[in-house]
Amino acid sequence: MPRAVSVIVDKKTGKIYKGTSKGIDDITKLDKNVADKLPKPSKEKWPAENCAEVDAYNKAIKDGVNPKDMEMHTVSIDKKSRSYKDFERCENCKVTTKDVGYVTSD
Repeated sequence: MPRAVSVIVDKKTGKIYKGTSKGIDDITKLDKNVADKLPKPSKEKWPAENCAEVDAYNKAIKDGVNPKDMEMHTVSIDKKSRSYKDFERCENCKVTTKDVGYVTSD
């Protein structure tokens, strides 16, 4: 079970893009535009591509979605209770996904 799950909705088409923490297992799978936005070095103690937001954002960008048409929401998951709560973007994700039109979990 992932630590976090992020969902992006293309507000023009309604299409949904899901991402999970550790969802990107190979940085070469990132769209070049997404890879170029990752902070270098990471602003956190984990790699910048590790996050659910980056996974969902990468899928939407690869599909041609304009970031201004994106709505993003992320939740963290408690593995023991399987409960979830809104999860604010980390410092890496605030940089990488700063052009997203609307973020409801910050």
